[in-house]
Amino acid sequence: MFETRRFIFTASLFPFLGGVFCFWVGYEVIVQSGLSASAPVLVALVLGIPLMIVARLRSHSAFFKQRAIAYASID
Repeated sequence: MFETRRFIFTASLFPFLGGVFCFWVGYEVIVQSGLSASAPVLVALVLGIPLMIVARLRSHSAFFKQRAIAYASID
């Protein structure tokens, strides 16, 4: 699974860094604009993650059960 360094970067490191960056942007929006102006960001942070967990636990569809597809590069 982790045969190549490229796969390690594209499958784990880059998505993790993207998530950290999104949380950092949300934090900066809250700090700079105040709590009243950043209500959509707060709603997304406070309700989004628990709702995704509930959807994962209650869903019978294959969306949450299918494995990710990793394509080999054409190098």
